Amino acid sequence: MANFFVITVRWVDTPIHPPLIDGLLGLHGDWLRFTFDTWFVFSNENSKQISDHIQKALRANDSVTVMQMYPPNSWGVAPPWVWEWFSSRTKPGALPGGVPQPSYYLPPPSGVTQ
Repeated sequence: MANFFVITVRWVDTPIHPPLIDGLLGLHGDWLRFTFDTWFVFSNENSKQISDHIQKALRANDSVTVMQMYPPNSWGVAPPWVWEWFSSRTKPGALPGGVPQPSYYLPPPSGVTQ
């Protein structure tokens, strides 16, 4: 069964390069980059599997956290496209069998600033 995760990267030794993580997450499920160091992921893998894979691409002093989340219990201020991303993945039958359908980074709609 697929779950939602929030991933953060603390860039210390590895040059800040979010596309590096984007490429890795594409192997683990459906994802959205929220900021240069934060991603939301919908995956059939567990947090350790995702973390281990990302950590291999980072240097020794960099950090990564992967925490499972439950979007219906989430609250905050974010652009509508972020909430739409979560909502589209929590609807019954949206993902048959819980298999992630890649959407990758969704840019904000035109005219919306981040």
